[in-house]
Amino acid sequence: MPRYSFWQSIQTISCSLSLLTLSVALPSPAIIPAPSLAIQNAEVSPSLKSHQIAQIFIYQERRGYELYWDGKRVGTEPKWNRQQAIANLEWNKKTYPNKQVEGFWYGQRIGYELYFDGHRVGFEPSWNQQQAIKNFQMHKRRHPHVQVEATLDGFPLPQ
Repeated sequence: MPRYSFWQSIQTISCSLSLLTLSVALPSPAIIPAPSLAIQNAEVSPSLKSHQIAQIFIYQERRGYELYWDGKRVGTEPKWNRQQAIANLEWNKKTYPNKQVEGFWYGQRIGYELYFDGHRVGFEPSWNQQQAIKNFQMHKRRHPHVQVEATLDGFPLPQ
């Protein structure tokens, strides 16, 4: 097996990035990562500039806990652990029932979310996988004429 030096590795990465740069020049809209939520960017042209490529492929480093109400970031706690973040989400959910409460911990969504026909109808920040799957399956049985979907910590639950 051949050994690679540090400079050979850098050249390989540089070549890969050059090929990647060529492959992203698409005329279709792209998703550009925002600090915490992806947003649609319909202004991407076929010839991307280097700063646009950096926006697409380099995510801003996310630290700690982030709280969102109705899609707007309203607070951060960089030093909180996951349990503190979950407790805060539970408190916000109970205290502000008319707001759509969402939380991220180091960029990853927190909690179980239930959707009917693409609209979020339920959120449980502290549920584990077993509770989430049981609730999801129950709603799929009870609502056969509705498209029921669910996520746990940002990942879709299997149908």
